[in-house]
Amino acid sequence: TINRIKKSQEEKEQQLSSRYKALINNMPIIYFQKQLLKDKDGRIINSKILDVNHAFEEYLGIDKEDIIGKELDMLQMRYPQLKFINKQNIGTNKSIIIPNQNNEKRYFDKMMFPGIEEGVVDVFCIDKTDSHKILLHAEDHLRSLESILDNLPIAAKVKDVNDDFKYVFWNKKAE
Repeated sequence: TINRIKKSQEEKEQQLSSRYKALINNMPIIYFQKQLLKDKDGRIINSKILDVNHAFEEYLGIDKEDIIGKELDMLQMRYPQLKFINKQNIGTNKSIIIPNQNNEKRYFDKMMFPGIEEGVVDVFCIDKTDSHKILLHAEDHLRSLESILDNLPIAAKVKDVNDDFKYVFWNKKAE
C-alpha cells in the first residue's frame, strides 16, 4: 500500500507540473527563466537561459532550442534583440522597451521573481504599449487644451475643489 500511495503522489505531482508548464507556455505574456552565474565572491557575472515560453519565441523570433542552456553574453551577440535581458537579480522590476523580430519597439513592464531553486529567476514581461500610447495621447491632448486656454482673450482660472480651492491653472490673461 505504501508503494501505491507513493505512486499516486508522484502522478499527482506530474499532473500539477504539466498544468504549470502548460499555463506558462500558453499565456500571452513573455516569460523566461534564467540562472544567475556567480564568481567565487558571489558576484553575478552572467546568466544562463533555462526556459522560455511560446510568447517569447513568437515575439522575438527565436526558437527555444537555440537558446536554452546557453549563456547570456554569447546569446546577446547572436541575438541583439535579447539586450533587454540583463544579469540583474530579483527586485529590479521596471518598464522597458523590447523591439520585436521586425525591430518594432513595444513597451513592457518587466517583473523578476525568485525561482524555486537558489540562483534561478523567473521573469515576466507584460506588454503595456497600448496603455503607453493612450497616456502619451492624453498628455498631448492636455498640452493642446492648455495652449487653447492660454491664448484665450479672457482671464481663465482653474481651482481644485478637493484641495481648499487652490489654483491649479491660470492662463496668460489671468496673470
